[in-house]
Amino acid sequence: MGNKNNPKKPFKTYNQQLKILRNRNLTISDGGKAISVLKRDNYYNIVNGYKDIFLETIGENERYYDNTTFEHINALSIFDKKIRHLFLYYILTFENLIKTKISYYHTASYNEIFNYLDVNNFSGKAEDITKLISSISKEIEKHTKLKKPNAFSHYIEEHGELPLWVLFQKSTFGTASYFFTSLQNDIKNKICEELNEEHSKRYRLENCLVMNPNFLENTIHFINSYRNICAHNERFYNCTFQKKDFKVDYSSYTKVEFRGTVFDLLVILKLFLLKNEFETLKNDFKELLTNLEDDLKNNREALKKIKISSLRLPNDWENILNIIWE
Repeated sequence: MGNKNNPKKPFKTYNQQLKILRNRNLTISDGGKAISVLKRDNYYNIVNGYKDIFLETIGENERYYDNTTFEHINALSIFDKKIRHLFLYYILTFENLIKTKISYYHTASYNEIFNYLDVNNFSGKAEDITKLISSISKEIEKHTKLKKPNAFSHYIEEHGELPLWVLFQKSTFGTASYFFTSLQNDIKNKICEELNEEHSKRYRLENCLVMNPNFLENTIHFINSYRNICAHNERFYNCTFQKKDFKVDYSSYTKVEFRGTVFDLLVILKLFLLKNEFETLKNDFKELLTNLEDDLKNNREALKKIKISSLRLPNDWENILNIIWE
């Protein structure tokens, strides 16, 4: 174990960092450019974050595949950053949609001030409902104590109430997800019915019945997991999130199974986004993937691992996205 006199991970200058990489068979044709990258986004974020795809051995004796360059690793880092930013926009669109549905139908059912602080307006385990209400109360207290005027203080002081749709402007998606879990069943059903109707109209379907309370609850938690990855600026391209007993059935469209990957996130978002929004997401994702393919054209093995093992993209992923849920 390291100590203050002899740290386990001693400081390394940029030149020393490049020397370590070269000793591990990584090609660095322009040391100056590589150092410029490391100065803006450190060694840990780029190299440690994305090197595994390019290693033929992992452990103390790391060695990069022949012809692997620093630019290859940086290209994957940039790709990951860009798809993280891309998906975050549409995840936030989904978040706003769900918060809007919850606030509308919950308020319509309990048209009284602070209806979300009454345990009788929820369903489920008492301890979960109490925890939810306690979390909301703390959120309200935090914002009303701020010296700077805000929407919370304005509504409470001027109107003596704080509507749920205003509360949700400051609440986390996590709070909204647990709020949905604790809703009365009839409200959950109304939300699902409306979402099914909207999707049916977008794609001119007879009757879309994909959405039900259990499916939507699990979907909200699934998408929130990816939102948290975005919020913490963590690796996105190789994430997988699986919840026990939550499987999306794709069998009518493809042999591919739900595995909680970025591809699955794409598939599920199609149910909620407007038609033009989803087309833009799909096309932008394809463009970023094409750019990565061009950047790694001399490193096909790594590219194959990224697409198959990390992103888990089926060979016909575009076609699946075009036909699924239609």
